[in-house]
Amino acid sequence: MKHIIKIIIIACVVLGVSAGLWFYLNGYLTKSKASSSAAHFSFSATSMQVKAGDAIKVNLMATAPSGVSGVDVVFKSVGTTLDFVAEKTIAELPTGFELIVPKEQPTLATDSINAGVSLYRPLRRLVYVSKKSAATLPKSIIIPLYFKIINNGQPSSESTITLDLLQSQVVGVSTVDTATQPVSGYVYTLEGEQNPLTFTAIVKDPRAASAKNLSCTSSCGRNIILKWGDSENETGYTLFKDGKALTGLAQNATSYLYSWCGDFKLHNFSVIATNQFGSVSTTSPAIDCGCNICPTKAPPTPTPITPTNSSDIIFRLNFPDVAQSVTSIPQVSVMITGNNGERVCPDDTNCAQVVTLTRMGSSTYFSTYPQLQFNLKITKPYAMIVKQPHTVQRTYKNIFLKWKKVLNCLGNSQESGCGQLISNEINTRPMYSGDIDGLDKTAAGFNIIDITDLTRIGDIADAQKTTQTKSAEGDMNFDGSTDVKDYGIVAKNLNKKGD
Repeated sequence: MKHIIKIIIIACVVLGVSAGLWFYLNGYLTKSKASSSAAHFSFSATSMQVKAGDAIKVNLMATAPSGVSGVDVVFKSVGTTLDFVAEKTIAELPTGFELIVPKEQPTLATDSINAGVSLYRPLRRLVYVSKKSAATLPKSIIIPLYFKIINNGQPSSESTITLDLLQSQVVGVSTVDTATQPVSGYVYTLEGEQNPLTFTAIVKDPRAASAKNLSCTSSCGRNIILKWGDSENETGYTLFKDGKALTGLAQNATSYLYSWCGDFKLHNFSVIATNQFGSVSTTSPAIDCGCNICPTKAPPTPTPITPTNSSDIIFRLNFPDVAQSVTSIPQVSVMITGNNGERVCPDDTNCAQVVTLTRMGSSTYFSTYPQLQFNLKITKPYAMIVKQPHTVQRTYKNIFLKWKKVLNCLGNSQESGCGQLISNEINTRPMYSGDIDGLDKTAAGFNIIDITDLTRIGDIADAQKTTQTKSAEGDMNFDGSTDVKDYGIVAKNLNKKGD
């Protein structure tokens, strides 16, 4: 009986070994060879519905049969919705891995409105390397990919990133060379769980439509008024001037009053619509607009009055820094001397006057009205010295004044006695503004526009802004107050001297 039991036990062992060997061989022969030498990639999700402004995360898993020591992944992208947030990906690197390829720079806008603005960072390539020894490499790593969904200019669209299996690679260890000492640096063949291996962001977001019918009107010398038709799906607008953001406007706004005329030149204004998701209209209606210069009614041309006991003169000068709206310049000192500066009147009061000059037409020339009188009985070449407290001083020579006659120098080329008061002379020697020293000839900075004038104007402008008062103390363009425009005039004319 014992022999029978031994025979049965031996038979069972032989049968079990035979069956195990058969299953092992059969499994080896039928098992896919790729599974022992191929690495796999897969996304945690193949698609996701999103809106502009959303932040999303998708994981990319890399798996190798005997451990992953490095991953070099190359992507192709279609669409501009996915802004790769490299910083968050770096912050969540797999334990023991480091990023060795710097993140890409943001793509920059090239349109006229947003030129140079960062739009999105496309995901092009990721390279990770393990700092672990080959013997302890993980067989799977998860790479977190973070994206921010930006405006893509459409009510709905899709943006896709595709993993390029031909250019990507997974590096690890292999046991094919020796079972006792794994070989590192083995490059696996690649397989993807999807074909092609992609992730798609499906954008469903009502975009802010473009504003319509942008128009511009101007109140002469005061402001610009922009108007447009309200757009759909907007929660506000951004107004641009010459490509730079000027101001933000509330929802349903359809107009804007821009109360600065500045240089009276045309500037490009545009309006874009926005919504709460950060979506912006893809087109921005634009228009060139500028303040109209208010027409200046020219005073009647002075009719010379024949003097009975004086030598009279009518003239005009060039004041290039005067505001366009100014119709007269006060406190202009006019003195007559000999052609070489010598005194010609026993009492200087007979040869000096303080007058107001009046605009002639729309130019920056001003004339006395109707005429100035000087008691000069000798006809010879005289010099006329002119200075307003805020301008440089100019001396115009070779002016022949005649007793009981009027010398008319309002641009009459036939008048031979006007000397340097003819147009080409006064144009090349303008009355620049910027001297804060007034008519005080003893002042160190008299008749020169220097840094002291610039500092003083800045102080005056700040004081008037603080006290909310206006005065003509530092008024260089004669518009009634001292402000940044006057500071700019002094800065422009710095170091200019008078005669």
